[in-house]
Amino acid sequence: MLQIVQDTILRVADPVLSPLLAMPRDLLLLLFGLGTALLMRLLRRAVTDQDLLRRCDHDKTVLNRRLKELKTGSGAGEVARACLEHIRREFTRHELAWAPAAHPALERAVLKAATRARAEALTGLRNRIVMKTMPQEMKALAAAIAPLVILAVWAWGRLAFWPAPAGEPVEVWAHFPLSRVGAMAYLEPQDGLEAPEGWVREIVTRQEGPVSYGLARFVVKPQASARPHPLIVRFEGGEYRHALLAGQRTYIEPVKLQMNDPSGAHVLEVKLRPYKWLSGLLPASWASVLPPWLSENLPGFGGLPGVPALWIDPWMLAYLLIVIAAYPALKRVTGIC
Repeated sequence: MLQIVQDTILRVADPVLSPLLAMPRDLLLLLFGLGTALLMRLLRRAVTDQDLLRRCDHDKTVLNRRLKELKTGSGAGEVARACLEHIRREFTRHELAWAPAAHPALERAVLKAATRARAEALTGLRNRIVMKTMPQEMKALAAAIAPLVILAVWAWGRLAFWPAPAGEPVEVWAHFPLSRVGAMAYLEPQDGLEAPEGWVREIVTRQEGPVSYGLARFVVKPQASARPHPLIVRFEGGEYRHALLAGQRTYIEPVKLQMNDPSGAHVLEVKLRPYKWLSGLLPASWASVLPPWLSENLPGFGGLPGVPALWIDPWMLAYLLIVIAAYPALKRVTGIC
């Protein structure tokens, strides 16, 4: 079901967005992130009460400044003077003598209590303003969900990996259960495909962290073609299909799950190179003068990495950083709250 939704989104979005693939990939992702942030701002303007949001934003700015003054002490003097003046008037009204210097402990207690009460009042008022704007924020979020899903799905299907180059070796991995280790898997020959290491490969054990599985590793050299090259792996009477697009601006999703696998194959995977933003920003020769731990992690030499522990791919991390940085900046540029 998810694959059907993804394919539908790609077919709908490709006529509009695929011409952008002619641009350098780093520039494309930058503009794509900026465009996403701008779209979110424009949708926000269309569905929210901008006058209300501007007034609330101004009030929150004033309240935050007052709270900061109280915390730093620059506003505490004003509070203290007002409180002490009130105490002086009360003393005078009851015909009592008031000498501030004679009551230092009282002054400190009054200042502390007054500052705390003032801060609580300002914080409560700020929270009320936030609750006032909450319905507007929900409208903006609801309006942005569908466009963001479409853009993210298109970016995953078109920007997450580098397309397979024509005439270059590309690995095709067939995953099997450990019980199939030692058996032979067969990649069916196709026009436009070469197999430098052979069409028949033994299933071997592969360890990835705590997970072990059987793997048949094929290497193919595809010719450039506007039509995908079929990848058909045969094993014990079973047939597992995938496809490889070479020499084009786009690619087919690298991983394909095999839902009907009577003989045990789980996944067919084309090992495409993940795209990393800013890879090659600096000349590769510069890396030789830096320590490996530094050159391997600088964006200019290896590209911005992802966060595998959170299932965030390199392109997605770059995309999120661009959108997160651009969204508040566009508030100043466009004036849209």
